[in-house]
Amino acid sequence: MDSLRTPTIPRRRNGRPQACEPCRRRKVACDHALPTCSRCLKGDIASHCIYLVQGRSLVSPPPPSTTSSTQRATQRAGVIGVSGSTVPVSSGTSTPATHTHRHSVPGSPAPGDDSLIPHPDQRVGYLGATSFSAVFEETQESLAEFRGRHKALGREMHTNCETTARIAPDKSAEEMGVRILRSIPTKSSCYYLLKIFSNPNDGWVRLAAHRSVDSLWETFGDILEGEREETRLTEMSRLLSQNSATPVHEGGPHDGASGGATWLAGFTGTNMRWETLGVLFTYWSFGTISLTENDATVECKKCFRSDRRRLWRQYKEAAYRCIELTRESPASPLCAYLMYKHTILETARLMGETAAMATFLGLHVVPRSGPGSYSVATEVRRRNFAAMYIIDKVFGTFTGRPPLLGRRFVSSELPLDVSDETLLDEPPEQWFSHVDENGWNTEGKVYSTTVMRARATILVIRDEILELALDSPHSAVAETSYENLVRLREKAIDATKAFPSHIIFSPNDNKDPFVEAPVLYVKLLIRLEHLGNLFFIERLMTKHHPEHNTDLLDISFEMVSLTLVFWTHKDRLAGLQGDFEWIVMSCAAPAGGILCTELLKPTRTQNPSNGNKGGGKLSATRSSVIQQLSLLVGFLDWVGPTAPNGDLCSSTKNVIKHVLDVALNPAADATGLLGGAGEWDVDFSVDLNDFFNFELLDTFDWLRPEDKQAQAA
Repeated sequence: MDSLRTPTIPRRRNGRPQACEPCRRRKVACDHALPTCSRCLKGDIASHCIYLVQGRSLVSPPPPSTTSSTQRATQRAGVIGVSGSTVPVSSGTSTPATHTHRHSVPGSPAPGDDSLIPHPDQRVGYLGATSFSAVFEETQESLAEFRGRHKALGREMHTNCETTARIAPDKSAEEMGVRILRSIPTKSSCYYLLKIFSNPNDGWVRLAAHRSVDSLWETFGDILEGEREETRLTEMSRLLSQNSATPVHEGGPHDGASGGATWLAGFTGTNMRWETLGVLFTYWSFGTISLTENDATVECKKCFRSDRRRLWRQYKEAAYRCIELTRESPASPLCAYLMYKHTILETARLMGETAAMATFLGLHVVPRSGPGSYSVATEVRRRNFAAMYIIDKVFGTFTGRPPLLGRRFVSSELPLDVSDETLLDEPPEQWFSHVDENGWNTEGKVYSTTVMRARATILVIRDEILELALDSPHSAVAETSYENLVRLREKAIDATKAFPSHIIFSPNDNKDPFVEAPVLYVKLLIRLEHLGNLFFIERLMTKHHPEHNTDLLDISFEMVSLTLVFWTHKDRLAGLQGDFEWIVMSCAAPAGGILCTELLKPTRTQNPSNGNKGGGKLSATRSSVIQQLSLLVGFLDWVGPTAPNGDLCSSTKNVIKHVLDVALNPAADATGLLGGAGEWDVDFSVDLNDFFNFELLDTFDWLRPEDKQAQAA
């Protein structure tokens, strides 16, 4: 025991001397002197000279603890066996030690405290049935008489494969932390920006965000109020870094009614982490997007007197810096959610990192569990993954790239459709009194989980559609047979029939003043997601089976009409404008291309049907198509040039305007809108090859030069 506390020459696993961290990172020679090497002494960075071997610092190494070793072995077995287990790992035995330390006075860890060493599940991540350790775990279970020996082997195996522990924050990290803390809005602005962002697409627990803000100002208000002193901000930065270096205590199913408070206490108050602050910055970022011009002149002056777009960039950058400060910390669902929210703020480029974090944490294989095994932590994990799965399909559809989270590898259940208050303030056994046998709430309410469950159900079918649309040309064509596409269409329709009636859109909802704005938004979004599935299926049918009598025109007309509600009722939907840009481009623009084609080359020679097979009540006539396209031009013009995809909106708008000009030109050729050579008489100078990367979204292909030549031939 004493020998572990005596510093010796540090050596790596191969027996060679271990360099200190500053020398190792700079890739320079180290003389391995203790306690400080000569190079660090000469560079006046002695405080940063530490040696890390197999994740443990040689400065005051913690003695082995039987209790903590047992806890880590239990947690490891639970994570590795999660795909085959029906009961989540209980943290009952590990809770007291970790929880006590996390609520201690900030400072250096006490001797013997190994809480700063990442637990195996945070270091190695989720390991499935084909992982390197699976066979050892199976052997461990079958040879019960050697269980103790095999557990020791398992611990040694994980120790050998683990990465080094998190390096203590250096000067640059502290300075970055101070800059982040200076970006926190004033107290009143914190609450205002959180309140004004009312989008029901959340993926977490909105109530937890409100309580996190409460905790932030209750715990650190004396530091953040008024002039923010450098020294005190530095102390706060160090505390957040210290907390972020430890695994998040999430509680377990045995916490009962206190489960929500236990879960929150793991990352708020004196346990506040950079991940927590990063999540709050994403909420504040979305709040700035939701500001109106009047809000920008009144409220944003309180937020460091910045205009809203500069403020949005500032908060988005702060959220990213929070991610950077937790790169080498133990992974957690909280960090995964932060990465997901920042992905939405930034770009689809970051989706790969978010998907990798989700599978690393095993969020995609949360096991089926009975009522007695539910906890706040497991429900939040389900919410996190459902949100990530949804955005993965949205990005995959818009970019025409294969999804990163395929349904074939997902066994995670949908989250229960309960309110945030129920989740945090009631024991798990009472949650089931609020839902039916399928998990939908029985109160007729619309929560963030309601839209999440509906969209995830619809986008599971979208995943099948993407498989067909993005499939290799060398694959069998049986999947795109007419019978299979009809089956897929019926499956899409049947899926929405199982939804609760209070989330089904009715044509009168946008005129009903008693339908609340978030509820109207949810109904529109769910209907558009469903119509999107039907749109792509009809496009596949048209592509592979041209003889099919398609409903594509009516579906497209309804998609454009419903999307326009977001713009024509934008005052009513205040606080939700941040989604309008991607909705108009992912739903209305492709459907608008179909309507433009109908104007240029009419296919309807008789009265349209009274409805399409998707359940819509709208019918497309020539005059109604022109009216909807005219409104769509106004919607696209409303999207500013600095908005995401602003240039694409502008190009689409100009194309539709040109088509309307040709269609309404009284001098048009009576035989149609074709030139003398038989090609479209629509000349447009924009490079339309960059319109849409996904073939089924690209409904403006008839304007490309090569397609004009094909039509002429």
